[in-house]
Amino acid sequence: MSSHTPGPWKIWVDNEVRVRTVSTRPKNITKVFNYGDQDTTFANARLIAAAPEMYEMLSKLLKFEGYAFNECEALVWKDARALLARIKGT
Repeated sequence: MSSHTPGPWKIWVDNEVRVRTVSTRPKNITKVFNYGDQDTTFANARLIAAAPEMYEMLSKLLKFEGYAFNECEALVWKDARALLARIKGT
């Protein structure tokens, strides 16, 4: 199985909305098509751009499988809330 393109990924807007890597030589990950309104387009772009962080968050969370909830809460839930806020654009 091949690996995904490492993050972070960011939204890039010129005449199109794209998600690109953040580096000295950015690479396009995808073009985000407009399926109705601009708000939906940017919501989709935020979700796609957050994919590497979501992958890392889920990997971190699974390391605590079997632990009591309060043992992993301080380590993971704050980061999960912040990531979700970025995805929502809040």
